[in-house]
Amino acid sequence: MDGSTLLLVVFPILILIYSIVGTWQSKKFYIMPLFTIFIFSVITIIIDNPSFSRWVLIYTFFSLIISLIVWFFRRKA
Repeated sequence: MDGSTLLLVVFPILILIYSIVGTWQSKKFYIMPLFTIFIFSVITIIIDNPSFSRWVLIYTFFSLIISLIVWFFRRKA
């Protein structure tokens, strides 16, 4: 599997799933974005590629949006 497939398909799908499940379980919208930024920052350090830092911010923002949506619906239910 090449890098672009990981960046554009696999990681966003994993973030989507983990953000939904994590926010639903924890009932706090900030847990999964913090987890996302931590995990992907570690990955950035391990692969030693500073250009991956942009993706870390994009993935964190994506996780925050998904978590807020789930948190909003969970709060209404």
